[in-house]
Amino acid sequence: MHRLPRPAVLLWAERGLMDEPQGLYDEQRLATAGLDPGLVRTRRVPGTNHYTVIVGDEGARVVAEQLLAAAGVAGPEGPRDTPSR
Repeated sequence: MHRLPRPAVLLWAERGLMDEPQGLYDEQRLATAGLDPGLVRTRRVPGTNHYTVIVGDEGARVVAEQLLAAAGVAGPEGPRDTPSR
């Protein structure tokens, strides 16, 4: 993440691989990761775990929103971005 060629959004799940209450990332870990805020924005996807952040209903919706936004296209509900930092 430190050598990305362009700005990006890191979507992160609040729960872990096996649905543990602690996921791989949280606000504190991301704050200490040394990410360039001009290059990487972070966004927690509520109610998701390691898998559902991509394939669950909410995770897929957020991923689709981000892809549409990157392509300059608004989704059916318009742009909705609530970054965690």
